[in-house]
Parts: sequence; structure tokens; C-alpha cells
Amino acid sequence: MKKLRKKVFALLLVGVLTLSSSILVSAASFAFVTDDATLTAAINSKTPIIIIVNSFTVYTPKTIDYDVSIAASSETTLTTYSCSIIFNVTGDNVTISFQNVILRTSRNDGIAINSTANSLTIIDGQIAEGFYGIKATKNLIINGGKYSYCSTAIYCEGVFTLEDGVISGNSNHLPAGYGSAIYSTGTVNINGGEIVNNSGIGRAYSYGGGIYITGGTLNINGGLISNNYVYGCGGGIYMENSTFYMRAGTITENIASYSHGSGFYIVNSRFYMYGGTITNNDSNIAESSTVYLYGGTIQNLNYQ
Repeated sequence: MKKLRKKVFALLLVGVLTLSSSILVSAASFAFVTDDATLTAAINSKTPIIIIVNSFTVYTPKTIDYDVSIAASSETTLTTYSCSIIFNVTGDNVTISFQNVILRTSRNDGIAINSTANSLTIIDGQIAEGFYGIKATKNLIINGGKYSYCSTAIYCEGVFTLEDGVISGNSNHLPAGYGSAIYSTGTVNINGGEIVNNSGIGRAYSYGGGIYITGGTLNINGGLISNNYVYGCGGGIYMENSTFYMRAGTITENIASYSHGSGFYIVNSRFYMYGGTITNNDSNIAESSTVYLYGGTIQNLNYQ
């Protein structure tokens, strides 16, 4: 399905770029964007297809409250230095599709996409730098793309669902770092994709190299959580006052250095495992190399 979606979108993009008569689009259906001003104009006009012609700097946050496809014929970067946010997303149910467009914010408080929308779906997004890659106060769905080089790639207070995509190479350097790949205070559904090679290396302590969840529910229904690292607790996952359900997927080769729970660190939480694989996680404390329980319950546990 993802390959078909990309193929159709690529054909549409080629058609627009060449103004092919075989694809019927009106002048108001697309806009060519070359700088901050033309991007602002296209979004303010609610243009459904935005073609990024070249890389440029974004000087003011852009507010999106409608479905839009933002594409380029080859890898192109939108970068912000003077403002902290590239896209503010508002409204009800919004879908943003990307093709070959990379978002980068170099400020210490930078957020590539900040969403207060009731539900935001990101298709094939690419985020290469930010304090938060995506920050959502409500619901967020990611289907495809890569989210990297942030302090925390995904911060969500509502329901976050990962259908497909790669969250990789994020590193939380705060004195006490929480969740380099995902930080959640709500519900997390991992249905597919990869959460790999993220690290928490705060100067004092860090928690949850892959996922940090507090006061919520974590559902692992597929995907891979692997090679995440913390200088603290919960190399793969740190959960507190939460409930965990695993039905499929793989959690493997995560590391908690100098502390407990390379796979999981569980605080006052409930842990239910009905399927999937948890294996080959490593800790300097051998007896707690996979799952460390600090208050709570573990049921139907079947791990190696």
C-alpha cells in the first residue's frame, strides 16, 4: 500500500511539474514555492498541492488547517533559524503528505511540526533536526517517513499511532532525559515501523531510550524496537503508572548502561504479554537485563 501510494503521488508530481495534459489540475490546485513568502501565500490560499522548487529558510511559522501534499522532485530542505516552529497544525482532522521534503529546525527550542489539531496524520514525513520533531497535544498518526536527530522525535499528549516509518538517531542530552524517540502522556500504538538507534545520554540520568510513557497505555502490535540506549533506566522502554500490552513485534538488543531494565523499566505499572518477542537486551546488572519491575504486575510474560 505504501509503495502504491508513493508511486501514485510521484506520478502526480511529475505531471504537475511538466504541466502534462494527461493530468487534469486547475491552476488553483497547486503552487510552485521558492521561498518563505511564496510558501506563506500557498498555505494561506489553502493550496492542496505545494511543489517546493528549492531549499530555503522559513522565517515565520506556517499555520495549516487543511489537507495538503508538500512535495519536491528531489530532496529539498526547509530550515528555520529565527523562529522555533516550521508548521503549526490546527483544526479537526488534518492530513499532511510529504515527498522528498526535509524539515530542519536548528534552535534549541525548535519544533518542526507543532499540532493542536484534533487529529493529525503525517504521511512520509522527513525530519532531520529539532528539539521536538513533532509535538502534538491531541492525536497523531505517522505512516511512513524518517524522524531523526531530535532531542525527542515524537511528543504526544493524546493518542499516538505508528503505522510505518523509522524513528532513529535521536538523542536526548538533557541533564535528565526522557524518551529520545517517543515521549507520551497518553496512549501509544505501535503497529509497525522501527524505533531504532536512539539514545538518552543526559549528564545526570536518562529514561527510555526508545519510549517513555507516563500515565498512559502502550500497545505493541508489531514493528521493531531495537538498539536503543540509555545511561540510566529502560533502554527500550520506560513506563510509569501505565499499562502495557504486547501482541506482536520485536524488542531486542536495547541497552541500559549502569542501571536496570535494558528492555523495560516498569514503575507502578501493569505488563501483559500475549505475543511478540523480547530478547537479547543487555544491562550491566545481569539479573535485570530484560525487564525490571519496580512496583506493579507482570502477567502472561514470555520473553528470553
